[in-house]
Parts: sequence; structure tokens; C-alpha cells
Amino acid sequence: MDVTPMSLQEITDRLLILDTYARYGIAIDDRRRDLLEQVFDEDTELASSEPSIPPRKGVIANWERLMARHQAAEFRERRITAAPAILTLTADRCESLAECAIFLRPAGQPIRFEMLGLYHDTLVKRDGRWRFRKRFFEVVK
Repeated sequence: MDVTPMSLQEITDRLLILDTYARYGIAIDDRRRDLLEQVFDEDTELASSEPSIPPRKGVIANWERLMARHQAAEFRERRITAAPAILTLTADRCESLAECAIFLRPAGQPIRFEMLGLYHDTLVKRDGRWRFRKRFFEVVK
């Protein structure tokens, strides 16, 4: 197996990308808009293979859809996202895949498994921080 040594900058970028994924999960699960704004650009494009999830663009559109959904159904969501597989990485762009399991806890009920999925992501680096530029969530049936 041929392993090419990584530069300190590439190692740093990979760790910062992992941090972006972790912040996203906490932002969604704990309803933390401040963290969501740290991991998405205002013009981030979001889509899913699930027809009930409409495509949307931007932090505000994503936040409003998620909060309306959570409040209407009175549930808490928990996601477990595996470490992303970084497919390509340049100084300011990353293509990656990450598996995800989503669990729901409806009000007054035990937690239950909801779905498996695969994130197909494009991240960009701006002002030293990695942010999702494009996210496609593929529901795994």
C-alpha cells in the first residue's frame, strides 16, 4: 500500500472538515442556529433523494424548514454521522461522503430509528473555515 505523506496544512484541513461535520450534527440535533450558520454558507444548496424533503438554498431556508418540522411533530432528532470519506481535497474545496443514521424521539415516547442515509458533500474553505456548499442526502432503503 502506497501512502503519500500529508502536509501539516492537509492534516489541519482534514481535522477542520471533521469539526464541520460534528458542528452540523450538534446544530441540527440541539437546534443551534449559531452553529448552523458556522457550517453553511448563505447560498448553500441542499437536496435529498427523499421526495418529502424539498430542495432549498441557504441557512435561513434550511433552519426554518427544520424548526417547523420539529415543532409540528414535537420530536427531537439525533443523528450519528460516520467520519467522512474525503474523496478530493484541494486548498479550498473538498468532495466527501458520510454515512448517517437518524433517530427520533417523539414527545413522551422512546427513541426510535428513523432512517439511514449517505451525505454527498461539497465543502469550501472561506476565511479559514470549512463550510458546506452543497449537500445531497441520499436515503438508503
